[in-house]
Amino acid sequence: MRNYAPVILFAVAFAFLLALPFRWPPVSDAAHYVYASQSLLDGRGLRHDPALTGRDSIYTEWPPLQPMILAAIRLTGIDIQTGIRLLNATCYALVVVLIHRQLTRWRWALTATLFTPPFFVPFMAALSEPVFLLLLVVFFALLFREPLPLLALSMVAALMLMQRYSAVVPIAVGAVYIVLRRPQTVARMAVE
Repeated sequence: MRNYAPVILFAVAFAFLLALPFRWPPVSDAAHYVYASQSLLDGRGLRHDPALTGRDSIYTEWPPLQPMILAAIRLTGIDIQTGIRLLNATCYALVVVLIHRQLTRWRWALTATLFTPPFFVPFMAALSEPVFLLLLVVFFALLFREPLPLLALSMVAALMLMQRYSAVVPIAVGAVYIVLRRPQTVARMAVE
């Protein structure tokens, strides 16, 4: 008999987040992401909103992945707020399922904590945290796979850096883990 718990968790988490009120603070990182995504589609590259910053300048304070994702959502023709809600709900549901699948002890108790406000509130706005948290969970899930999927791990690490500059910390932790806990992988890479 198949275990349908991940599918059920995905559906519940997705519906749970979509049912919550959506917040879009008028002046926040979210406003910069949304404006930069539109400027990219307009062919001007990633730009800041002059109404928010007082200057028309290149978008450099944050990594580029979030506005690129929002631009892709806009290309589908979906309203940007609806698209962000769907993106966040999908990320949230995948994080819940992946964490549930990775845990062995206290699985249900820890999965239940994902439905507490400190965890799900960032998924209720147009912020970069939902995608980053999903990438972070995927990164650590790949890190503990056997054999180690280095190409996939490297691709996820690159996407993490494109989403958040602070991704350098978990990537460094992952590198230290590989060197200390998986010396056979390091030896194999040295020979190849």
